[in-house]
Amino acid sequence: MDRDEYGKIYHQLFGKKDREACRRGWQRWQGIISSGLHAIILHPHDTAPPPPHENDYWLFATSGPLRFLARAHETFLPQLPGMWVKFTEDVPSAKLLASFGQTPRARARAFVHNSLVDGAFFGNTVFGPAMAGAIAWLFSTMEQIPVQLSDYHTIGYDITCVPGPPEQKTMYNFRAVMQHQAAPPEDLLGLARSVSTPEWRPPPH
Repeated sequence: MDRDEYGKIYHQLFGKKDREACRRGWQRWQGIISSGLHAIILHPHDTAPPPPHENDYWLFATSGPLRFLARAHETFLPQLPGMWVKFTEDVPSAKLLASFGQTPRARARAFVHNSLVDGAFFGNTVFGPAMAGAIAWLFSTMEQIPVQLSDYHTIGYDITCVPGPPEQKTMYNFRAVMQHQAAPPEDLLGLARSVSTPEWRPPPH
């Protein structure tokens, strides 16, 4: 991914007005890439990060070449949806999320998407876990297909831009991806991305 490719992804989401914010986002992503950060490790604040285990759970979000990945021990997984709810109830977070959508699910999706593109989770001990919590909460509260989180060791969203007519708001498709076994997102995205995206429709998306 180069600067131009990142800029296109950023401006599709945030618009072209704030180029300084785009520059800061690109700097964060350069930091992510140069650090070799593979995944953040989720754990209680008062404990050391647990070593990798075959029963770990993986949560991710991708948008083109951008990827967020988090690892959670099986004993910590059930706490993630509640962590997101607690995050939304904090006053600063509530103010931030108020502009992200009209429903709790829309706000959760927008938070994950914005934080991914902006690289806001890099070096941030609040936003990274909150992103993982939002992903877990979104899956655990699906109405069409009830999901038992512990049944799937890999869950996440592949976020695709669906351009609309000129002067109309871009739509984004959040493709839910889940697998019973632990697997790198790259192993799952080929099949997921082979499915056609829905056609653009007017807001609300």
